[in-house]
Amino acid sequence: MSPFLGLLFAAASAGDPAIPSPPPRVSEEVIVTAERGAAGRAEVPAAVSVLTREDIEKLPAETLADLLEFLPGFHASFTHESAGTAPMVSARGFFGGGEAEYVQLRVDGVPVADPESGLADWRRIRASDIERVEALRGPGSSLYGDTALGGVIEVFTRGAPAAGTAARLSASAGSFATSLAEGSFAAGSGRWSGRISGHAVSTGGERAHAGGDEQGVDAATSWRVPGGAWTLALGAARRRREDPGALTREEAGSDPSRSDPLFRFDRDESRRGRIALSFAAETGPVPFRIAVSAQARAGLRVRSDLLTPGIADRARRDLDTSGWAVNAGADRRLRLLGRESRLRAGLEVSGDALDGQYRAVDSNGATGPPQARASGSRDKLALYFLQDWRATERVRVTAGVRWDRIADRSTAAAGVLETATRQAWSPRAGVNVRLGPLSRSPVSLFAQVSSAFKAPTLDQLFDPRPFPDFQGGTFTVSNPTLRPQRAKTIEVGASARSKSLFLDVTAYRTAVDDEIDFDPATFRYGNIGGTLHRGIETSARGRVGPLTPFASWELTRVEAREGSEAGRQLKNVPTRILRAGVGADVSGGFRVLAAANRMAGRFADDANRFPLRNAVMLDVRVERDFGPLTARLDLWNLADARTDEIGFVLPDFRGGSVPYVYPGARRAARLALDWKR
Repeated sequence: MSPFLGLLFAAASAGDPAIPSPPPRVSEEVIVTAERGAAGRAEVPAAVSVLTREDIEKLPAETLADLLEFLPGFHASFTHESAGTAPMVSARGFFGGGEAEYVQLRVDGVPVADPESGLADWRRIRASDIERVEALRGPGSSLYGDTALGGVIEVFTRGAPAAGTAARLSASAGSFATSLAEGSFAAGSGRWSGRISGHAVSTGGERAHAGGDEQGVDAATSWRVPGGAWTLALGAARRRREDPGALTREEAGSDPSRSDPLFRFDRDESRRGRIALSFAAETGPVPFRIAVSAQARAGLRVRSDLLTPGIADRARRDLDTSGWAVNAGADRRLRLLGRESRLRAGLEVSGDALDGQYRAVDSNGATGPPQARASGSRDKLALYFLQDWRATERVRVTAGVRWDRIADRSTAAAGVLETATRQAWSPRAGVNVRLGPLSRSPVSLFAQVSSAFKAPTLDQLFDPRPFPDFQGGTFTVSNPTLRPQRAKTIEVGASARSKSLFLDVTAYRTAVDDEIDFDPATFRYGNIGGTLHRGIETSARGRVGPLTPFASWELTRVEAREGSEAGRQLKNVPTRILRAGVGADVSGGFRVLAAANRMAGRFADDANRFPLRNAVMLDVRVERDFGPLTARLDLWNLADARTDEIGFVLPDFRGGSVPYVYPGARRAARLALDWKR
């Protein structure tokens, strides 16, 4: 392949370490997500958090959603299997409330999200299947497109041994009738390797009407050929999940385990499948990688939306979706002004389609005839370029840009056609400076500026669900005239590492225009104005003898820049998050990890009249090996503290306001046995 074609067609699984880059100047951790290719962590001008396999095995976590709580800069709600409600993730004040996603999830370089909303199921990925998690904090549109306005979570799944076999079986049981069985088998022999894993989980739920079950299987195989390697990955899953809905603040205070009968039919059921095939050329003047992927889903969801206290509109949505993507990217090392430089370039092409209909659901759970039907599609085309230049041994400069074109189309049952095409440029520039002796781990300073965007979701644009207007008619909350959100970010940071300690601190300022949210004045989604996101993120991790302490602290201020709520914290965004914990090897061969988490400064409304309850949540893991067996005991919310996950406020018919909340996780325990060979 010529250098030109290699630059144009290589893998968008750019997080793959198969694309080589110059080795770091000192012995340090190599990351791939920050620049869509391998780079020394101390040399990238970006805020990055990492969890290694060693970290993951120590944490009281069963899924990726659980792990997010240990990544500075990110916060996840409804992480446990027994929560019922689907997980919701926020980063730097960007929070979609279960309607849209602001953090892009990638698994082995392939984006994973539902076409209509961009939402990812963070509990679908098992912690036992993860080799490494890398998190890019802050807007990542210059490399990853519109769904990365809040950040990027990149998951690298576990591989197979180069030779021989490895197997693992695990079974657990815990509070709220929750049980899990999972296992994996991997084998490698010379040029070939493969791994298959599966899981089955069920729960009665920590609240009434919060039960569910899920089964999934994933398989991957790789085989080496002269000059590169092929990888084929397959996955399938089936899920059934009940949703207990919200409670008034008074109801949650008296009995957080209950569920309002208005939500007694709410549930989500789906079947999913995916396939990805990639090739990485590891030799030659232009190493490249190309990946082709496809996914499909069939499912239904019954959802009750509160219109005013005590009155809900209930509907069933049957939805089929499908999608495909071709991702390519390449690396080329060269000289610029006599200094070492590298150019990365890539191409992404994808298409998503959906077809669905709504039916009314009566007070007995019976489904009526179709009320509304629509089909839609979203086609994407993107090009990105990233250039770095080592001005000196201590100074590294990077600059990049990405161009996106998004074409949307929707056809309603009445034959009405709606279309929208949007384009965006997302530039980025940064500099990294290392201080101190380069022969040891130096202090690293960075600064970067970037521009990012977030396109409205297909549901925000075209969702045909009809809501009653109490005057004999209906209305929809979707809005085909929505404009993309635009964000400009300035970010600075510093980090220092030694053999026993790692410290980092980051400060940022992001100004967002054309913010998309539900506008109560029009009862539709709208571009309601601008917001300002400012914050500081700090974290520390170390080792003191047998102890491995860690801590992080985040300050986040997210305010409307105009209107009556200007200067107030946006709803459901915590102003402060403090996480701290310690792991230790204790007598008798036991390993213990204790982690505490406290959020503060959250509100159920943008006027900040209704604060959400905050409490210290303490989680503990105790484990011990017995030959090939490992016994684990996980204890969540050990003190049984009362807290609220998220909240909202509804007006009543008397001119007042009623706050609603989703109660936080209750105290729970789980006992597990793992067998490894």
